[in-house]
Amino acid sequence: RLYHRFLHESSKLEPSQKEGRWFGHLFHRFIDWRARVHSEKSIRTCDLLNLPNEDECRELSTDPTVPAPAIVEPYGLTDGFLNDLAAAAAPAPVRLQKQKVAFIGMWGPRKGSREWPSIMTDIWARHPAAEFVFLGTMFEEAVVRAELGFGNDRRIICQPTFPACDLPLLLADCTIGLFPSHIEGFGLALIEQLAAGLPTIAYDVPGPHQILETQKTRLLTPARDSAAIASRAADLLSLPSAGYETLSRSCVEIARRYRWQEIAENTILHYRTALSSLGERESGSQS
Repeated sequence: RLYHRFLHESSKLEPSQKEGRWFGHLFHRFIDWRARVHSEKSIRTCDLLNLPNEDECRELSTDPTVPAPAIVEPYGLTDGFLNDLAAAAAPAPVRLQKQKVAFIGMWGPRKGSREWPSIMTDIWARHPAAEFVFLGTMFEEAVVRAELGFGNDRRIICQPTFPACDLPLLLADCTIGLFPSHIEGFGLALIEQLAAGLPTIAYDVPGPHQILETQKTRLLTPARDSAAIASRAADLLSLPSAGYETLSRSCVEIARRYRWQEIAENTILHYRTALSSLGERESGSQS
């Protein structure tokens, strides 16, 4: 629901600049409508809702047509991948010298594609040598560069796809991460950047809000405020080595709270409890 609300609000505030074909628009609107119908039917007929953040839980708790109880379990990474990301990270002085800003995620308005040109311009005003690394965009480099509007600027690196096992090395010499996403279920890419020791600034939206709670004054900025997120990024790129290293260690500690093994164990426990409760209700209704 939060995602569809974002799409509706976004279309009013910033209508797409691309005309496209009428059939394509009609087709995607139909697919979106059908997905929303099936989603609403699912949450009204299920026995237990497993949600990734507290905001979604609060959203559904106010709807009397959704009777099922809900649990909140985040997403996470395996211990092995957490270790690989941390181990590959270059020393703090090396990363600071590189001045590389990383982004992981599919290219699109939901992930902040419309704000990136102004974000980059503001950061370059204070750090002209800063490089921007776009990973996992799922769109060809030519598409990303065209929408950014900086031509073939060598300070921009784009890798549309990559094997997951390559991510530790791709992030190894990056300095900070940016995550200007407007709506998230959770934000697994944010966890990956933190696990690599990258202080990562995000919009204060569901998912990142939960993840960065302990560093919210340094790593969260108001949603849609591209000037604020750029300013915060420029500040982090200016940190002294000792301050950067301390913040980097804090980011790794945040990421290690999201271990798949622990999350899976908690989820199984919740499911067993829910199944037991469901069995008791069915027995009571038959007696």
